[in-house]
Amino acid sequence: MSLLFIMLLTGCSFFGNGLIKGEVQTIRIAESNGFASEISNDFFNEIKDEEEIKQFKHAINSAVKQPGVVDMIDPVYDVELIINDEASQELYLWLYESSGSVMTVEDTNTVYSISEKEAEKLYNIVR
Repeated sequence: MSLLFIMLLTGCSFFGNGLIKGEVQTIRIAESNGFASEISNDFFNEIKDEEEIKQFKHAINSAVKQPGVVDMIDPVYDVELIINDEASQELYLWLYESSGSVMTVEDTNTVYSISEKEAEKLYNIVR
């Protein structure tokens, strides 16, 4: 029974929240203009380094969904993820030196909190 419980816990943490799907090739970061029908395309950072992409993806996919419907201030950053050169995914990101939150552009009623450790890593990658 305890082995089953450990496997269940390990499985849940391994799969995470699944916010980022697919193999990310490029991450583009722009200062956000707030909630809009389209994210800003005035990118100040473009991340292509495989290790940084891996860390970014891990930080986002390990973020914890917060209960209830949220009412957030405007995002700090708009993020575009280029996946396999043919598809993209867009995120809103609130990121500070030791805290962060993320939501998908498609679901602005759900927010995910990024752990302090992961937020610190992300902050260093994004800036």
